[in-house]
Amino acid sequence: MIARMKLPTLLIAIFCLSGCGGGDPCSNTLVEKLLDPAGTRVAYHYIRDCGATRDHATSITIGAPGEDAAKADVIFTADSRHGAALTEGGGVRLRMTWTQPGMLFVSHAEKARIFRQESQARGARITYRASDGLVAEPIP
Repeated sequence: MIARMKLPTLLIAIFCLSGCGGGDPCSNTLVEKLLDPAGTRVAYHYIRDCGATRDHATSITIGAPGEDAAKADVIFTADSRHGAALTEGGGVRLRMTWTQPGMLFVSHAEKARIFRQESQARGARITYRASDGLVAEPIP
C-alpha cells in the first residue's frame, strides 16, 4: 500500500516542479537605446514583465557602445505603484535625454515607486525630475 501511495505522490511532485525550473519567467523589452553625444556611453530604457500578478518594472542602464547590454550598470528602477503612476507600454512613463556628453537627464511619472536612482555611473552624472508633464531637459 505504501509503495502505491509513493508513486502518485512522486508523479505529482515531479509535475508541479517541472514548471518551476524552466528559467526566468520574466521578459525584458527594450524601449529606447540612446547614445551619449560623445559616443562613449549608451543609455538603455527597458520594461520588465514578470506576469499578470506583478507590476511591470521600468529600468534604465548605462553601458559602453558595443558592450553586451546585460553588463550595463542599472541606474534607475521603478514601477507604477500598481497603476498609480502614468504608464506607457506597460512601464512607468519616462523620457531620458543626454543634455551634453556625460550628463543624462531623466524625467519620470510623478507617482512612480522608485527602487533605485543612481546619480552617477560610468563617469556620467544623472539627474532626475518627477513630473507627469514629461520634459526633455532640466529646468534651471
